[in-house]
Amino acid sequence: MVRAPLGTTGPTSASAALPASWNNLGYISKDGSTRTTDRSTNDIKAWQNSALMRTVVTEASVSYKFVMLESRRATVALYFGTTVGGDGTFDVKPANTSGRQSFVFDIIDGTDIRRVWIPEGEVVEVGDLTFDARDPTGYEVTIKAYASSIINGGVERVFNPGLNDNSAAAPGMVFASDANITASDSANAAKLAGLGYAANPTSAWTTGQKITIGTYDFNWSGTGWAAGTHA
Repeated sequence: MVRAPLGTTGPTSASAALPASWNNLGYISKDGSTRTTDRSTNDIKAWQNSALMRTVVTEASVSYKFVMLESRRATVALYFGTTVGGDGTFDVKPANTSGRQSFVFDIIDGTDIRRVWIPEGEVVEVGDLTFDARDPTGYEVTIKAYASSIINGGVERVFNPGLNDNSAAAPGMVFASDANITASDSANAAKLAGLGYAANPTSAWTTGQKITIGTYDFNWSGTGWAAGTHA
């Protein structure tokens, strides 16, 4: 889990490295993070027989709860809603939340990575702090996600490559050919050539990648195709 000031440039993929302006919040407890969706609804009923006509969502919100296990500057500042001085001194005002910030956390399952980006989030609840000789001190926080224009009014953006379209072309993937274009005569051959299609792969291709034109997929085969060249 990392955090950054509101407006900090966010991630563009599940694996892209984040700038140094993102502060690591350290280890999270073994219980992980709990995502909660709260919804309030209103039932619209007809006069006749009180028949239910429609259910309208009147309020909705998303929040994440987790416990931070390390007493880092970023962790303490987030929990207490304060600024930690260079000498480790900070003032506590119970009503402070530290304001809206940006958050990113990664969920890793083997080789699969799911990244959640909350462009605008705020700590709205904190748990009790316990100091004893048996257990680590855990900083429990609940972050509420707010709608952000950066992600089209959404409250979070999820990058999950494991849900990609398996029919999408990618280096090394081989697909069955869906169509082949051949000209029936020289006139049609000239028309086909006159369409002037040019393809520029963003990464080097070998046999097996495809190009989609309209509703048809055309496979590339033969010699290697270097990135940025026409064919």
